[in-house]
Amino acid sequence: MHSKITFICIIMCIMLVLIHMVYAFRQRKMDEEYEFLKSVKVSIPIENMTVFKPKRNIRTYSENKNENYKFIIYHDSLQCSSCELKRLTIWNSIISKTEAFGINMDYYFIFSPLKGSEDKFKSNYLDSRLLYPIYIDTEYKFSKVNPFILKKNRYHCFVLDKGNRIVFIGNPTKNMDMENKYLEFIEKLKLQ
Repeated sequence: MHSKITFICIIMCIMLVLIHMVYAFRQRKMDEEYEFLKSVKVSIPIENMTVFKPKRNIRTYSENKNENYKFIIYHDSLQCSSCELKRLTIWNSIISKTEAFGINMDYYFIFSPLKGSEDKFKSNYLDSRLLYPIYIDTEYKFSKVNPFILKKNRYHCFVLDKGNRIVFIGNPTKNMDMENKYLEFIEKLKLQ
């Protein structure tokens, strides 16, 4: 009986070590990907996109967008566009919190819906109650001019500095931990 317990303990220890190693490897890989993304300049080809504006727009954008930080929220055709549209109203709260810090931030909601679904997409957007415009990228220009943007969804929301370099990666609408990290980032920006 004692040898069975010892054997089970050894197996559990080995499993814990393996789990820790996998986690450490994944974290190192994410850190490397993040460092790589911070080294590139992002282009925002909105002149090639269709703009859908909400029924009422509370945001007034600056004349010189190069003076502001930019939050890119990108959804490619692999993601469920209608699912993401349903979640868009959460951004109204995040944006209000950012504005409370006095940070000039422009928001670019870029969607690449499946071809032929643009009209349904626009109807769903108007029903979403998001108070900001979205850009429809039917020609996939955003991904073409920024091929380094990884296919993983966790890299599709990020903040650009005034030089269009990535300074924050993460979607604050996904969970409270990410929202808190984003608000900490915004607080640091305010102190600069």
